[in-house]
Amino acid sequence: MRERAWKFILDGIMVAALAIPTLELLILIPALKLEREFAQLYFCAFLLAALLLEAVDKKFLKFRLLPAIPVAVLITSRDAVLFINCLSAIVLYILLDILIHLPIRKWFLVGALTALLILWIPREGTPGYVAGSLLLLFAGTISEFLKGEKRNRWVVLLSLTAVIAFVIPSAEEPMKWEGIRGMFSRIGEWMDTSWKNISYFFEGIFGGANMAYSGYSEAGGLSGGLGDSSREELYIDINGKKQPLYLTGVTFAGLSKDGFTERVSSDAPVNAWLALYLSALSRGEVSREEAACFSITESGNITYAYIRTSDLLLPATTFRVPVDLKYGLDETAKKGFSYDFHFINVDTASLYFRKLAERAAGSTPVDYAEAERVARELYDINLSDYMTREEYEVSLQEFEKIETDPAYTDTSMVTDRMRELSVQLTDGCETDMDKAVQIEQFLRKYPYDLSVDLRGNDNYIDAFLFEVQSGYCVHYASAMVCLLRSCGIPARFVQGLLYNPEKGEGTVTGSSAHAWVEAYMSGLGWVRFEPTPAESSPEEYAWGLRLRPKSDSPEDEDPELPKEPDNLPEVPELPEVLPEKVVEESDTTVKDVLITVGIYLLAIIGITAVILAGFFILRHIAYLRLSPKEKLLFDVNAICKKMDAKIPEGEKAESVFDYLPYVEDETCRNELEALFKGYYRVRFRGDEADLKLIEGMRSMRKKIAV
Repeated sequence: MRERAWKFILDGIMVAALAIPTLELLILIPALKLEREFAQLYFCAFLLAALLLEAVDKKFLKFRLLPAIPVAVLITSRDAVLFINCLSAIVLYILLDILIHLPIRKWFLVGALTALLILWIPREGTPGYVAGSLLLLFAGTISEFLKGEKRNRWVVLLSLTAVIAFVIPSAEEPMKWEGIRGMFSRIGEWMDTSWKNISYFFEGIFGGANMAYSGYSEAGGLSGGLGDSSREELYIDINGKKQPLYLTGVTFAGLSKDGFTERVSSDAPVNAWLALYLSALSRGEVSREEAACFSITESGNITYAYIRTSDLLLPATTFRVPVDLKYGLDETAKKGFSYDFHFINVDTASLYFRKLAERAAGSTPVDYAEAERVARELYDINLSDYMTREEYEVSLQEFEKIETDPAYTDTSMVTDRMRELSVQLTDGCETDMDKAVQIEQFLRKYPYDLSVDLRGNDNYIDAFLFEVQSGYCVHYASAMVCLLRSCGIPARFVQGLLYNPEKGEGTVTGSSAHAWVEAYMSGLGWVRFEPTPAESSPEEYAWGLRLRPKSDSPEDEDPELPKEPDNLPEVPELPEVLPEKVVEESDTTVKDVLITVGIYLLAIIGITAVILAGFFILRHIAYLRLSPKEKLLFDVNAICKKMDAKIPEGEKAESVFDYLPYVEDETCRNELEALFKGYYRVRFRGDEADLKLIEGMRSMRKKIAV
């Protein structure tokens, strides 16, 4: 009787210990709409009711009475919230109760404990009752592998520890166990570094990473939903303004239904942009004071961590790198690869920069001597240290080709409704810069969603703009490139990393992989635009610097400088192309709740079925690999374990033959007796375990019912 009571209590503890952390995880799923108080209350009620039925020896009524409770709640309250919480609690209890009584109970507990620890350990702010439940679950799992008094002592000791940990009030500040904490921290860092090094090694063997899952990629193909990555891609040290920094890796021109595929050649030096930029400053008659309002020279250092690429990651406005890196990398960079760079940080949202774009439009480039003068007077740069006369002239010749280069003006992916949209957006815009800003502001209205997968569409950009109307950086950048080209503005797709000091100063992780747009402004060169709303717009981190007026009179301000960009037309709302998808606001119906619950239940049942199937398959494979004698011993032990449940309390089988009186069927009993005799001859006389004996014992194991 005592053993039965102990098992009865332990089963209840295990079900509760499994349910509490599992319920907390289910509450975090918004679609389920669970409320902690209701879900926990209903589960406790079901658990107590089930234990009561077992105590009065009415266990068979559990699965007949309890499922009717959610229906009663729905009929009496007509409250969808109460119903969904009640239904979720009863389903969770029934599922756990079934699993806890399976023959593979101890292995189920091991798997459940492992899964819950993996889900809870990385989380911050784990509730005390969840931690206590996990400790209880650990105690129960340990006890499954022990026997007798030793098992009981383990359970009592760990259970008391869990109760004390849960009940004792905790201080606002944690106990200062610096030594132990430091040791675990070092072990954790070592394990983390080891794993990253291993994954880095295998990534190098099997090819580059996919941007959708591991960070920066050299490929421009369309990916599915994005997965976050906290792996360090590179380390960066910047001397200058602490603001987002775009590190260009690769640019693409050609576009197809599979994404950008035509990679732009990197044969030109990384500072080729400087030639046209200096010409624009000269033609725009920009003074040193005015240039300081939108640009400043800065320097930095980049060290590659776990990124693996043959691209040289740099700001687009870099003017100096080591000589051997001037034309990029010849091979894949390894971990620890480091280089210094100097660049001109440009505030593209500055009204002075916008004025420069307007002045430089259509102007002819200046000669090398004039460019040298501008570089020296505005930035104290000796141009000859970074660019030869020949490189300067070649760079200007390459820029002359861009406006007519079909690669940057290809509109094969532009549909009729995309053309109509671009006309609507840019109506009233006077300059290419105005058009680009207007398109950028419009796209930033679309919801950001990492899970969107537009692969398989004949035109994923059209689907993004007019059907799905949500996505992530690749979709925004692709759409802006097409809309710009539809307006006759050359544009290209840029892929790289976006360093944001606020998200981790000095470290760029895989989740910083990003895509943006560069539009070609005649006479000025490529200008970056940010259409993705998840990142700050250029206006949001603009410097806001202005020239000091000569006097306090407003008339002394620059008459050519617009006070605000109010010359832009109003940005239209998102195109309503699918009115049938608009759903009127209403409360969640019971049908919706049931569908959601059904999906999660099917997922849970499916996963459980796969786990169980895998277990049985592996156990069968392990059985087949046993020797004949080991197979015979395995089957005899299985039969004995089944028969143990039939032996009255206080009695114990001394030999296998003591089980025979508890076999009700006489034929089965006689057959089992003959098999046991054969087993004894194999075990004690040394006979060979023949195939007939093994097959008979295996068949008997399946016949014996508890």
